[in-house]
Amino acid sequence: MVAATSPIQITSIAQYKQVSELALANTVLNPDLQNLAETINDKSGKYSDADKLKAYLEEHAGYAAIQGRATAAESGQDQRFRLEIQGSSIASAIADAEHKVFQWQRVSEWSDETARSRLWASLSDVQKQLPQVQTWRPAEASSGAASSSPIQDPVTISATAQSLFRGEGSTIRIQQLSGAQWDALAAQEVHNTTLAPGLQRLAEIINDRTGSYSDAEKIGAYTRAYNALTSFLTTQEGGITHDQGLQYDKFREVIAGSDVGQAAADGTLKLWSYEGSHGGIQGTQQYEFYGSLSALQKQLPEFKNFGRSLAELMKENAVGDLKAYLRRGDRALAEAQLLFGTNPTTAEGQASGSVSTPSATSRSRFVVNA
Repeated sequence: MVAATSPIQITSIAQYKQVSELALANTVLNPDLQNLAETINDKSGKYSDADKLKAYLEEHAGYAAIQGRATAAESGQDQRFRLEIQGSSIASAIADAEHKVFQWQRVSEWSDETARSRLWASLSDVQKQLPQVQTWRPAEASSGAASSSPIQDPVTISATAQSLFRGEGSTIRIQQLSGAQWDALAAQEVHNTTLAPGLQRLAEIINDRTGSYSDAEKIGAYTRAYNALTSFLTTQEGGITHDQGLQYDKFREVIAGSDVGQAAADGTLKLWSYEGSHGGIQGTQQYEFYGSLSALQKQLPEFKNFGRSLAELMKENAVGDLKAYLRRGDRALAEAQLLFGTNPTTAEGQASGSVSTPSATSRSRFVVNA
């Protein structure tokens, strides 16, 4: 039995991450999961790709079956398993498949079956059986797939699945925090953050303490920061990093008292209120919402597209020359990373069993209307 210890009290998000990483390193896999991990890592060289894939799918399907009601100990077993198989051929296949999907998504439409077929053809036989890519399986590859695929049903919760993740977890116990406590820690983290020089310069233009800048210049500065955020969300592999999100939150805090900052915040509240009362924004409702905005809000990047037709937006965002389109996206991403003073985290790095912080709110903190 694991000896009872007092939970470590959490005073900051940075401390929570450090303690969580220690707790994960302190977690011991149960014998069944250890055997699956050893099959996947295959240090003896005696297992086939099919054996490794079967072992991975057994763990993945088992945890998917209990994920919604997993205990902390069961969740810890799953996280430790993923950490244990880093560097394996299966982990590399997952990372490579996710990279291919990411690159495909940049230039292809979900409904384009021809494009999906090209993506599918680029995957290896092992990758085609991974749960992470089944969403992208083209129609012609789906015929008869159920009988040939070793993927198990992730819905059925069984005693076998629960037994697979048995374990007492780490001996390091962490204080359980309420949503309000997480919100307070997040606010503290933002308050203690130093804004990157590029964003600080934009904030100074928006705040305009000297009265030197026009409204157009203030909106331009805000738009530049917002477009950088959009670039992280849409072009950066793995999505926005914690540090980049923190920089944007700090930027919003610094400009909160300005006309632009207040207009952005009030517009977001209007959007949430409208979506809540109408069950979203459908069809011509976008123009009704747009009409409720102030003149300043209508010029802000997260709201201005509500006043434009879908045909206009599709024409503006058409890929055109593929190489030129990708170069523009890559250039914009590099400029965004420089502006935020941060470096990207790859999808492979984010899949490494790293610790994420719980969120007390289900609503995204970012409004993106690209």
